[in-house]
Amino acid sequence: MELIGELGDTDVQLDLFLTATSQKEIDGAADLPEHVKAGRIEKDDLEAAIGEDRNVRQATVAYVCGPPAMTDQFVDFLSSRDGMDKRKVLCEKWW
Repeated sequence: MELIGELGDTDVQLDLFLTATSQKEIDGAADLPEHVKAGRIEKDDLEAAIGEDRNVRQATVAYVCGPPAMTDQFVDFLSSRDGMDKRKVLCEKWW
């Protein structure tokens, strides 16, 4: 959040997905960013993040990090979306 604040006026939005916690715990926590959700990120969340505008998708760089099965699934999904440039869908696997 500090890094985003240092960027000044920008369109960056940070969405956090926290596992092993409840939405009630998140709602009661202090100092969390605005967009925090309990649970794992799903394909619908990815679709919402890249939006529907083909021009925006062409300019989007997606960076996926996590366990290999998840990164494989998300990279395949994002790469298959209309307008997404497969060369701009990058990943890092935890192990």
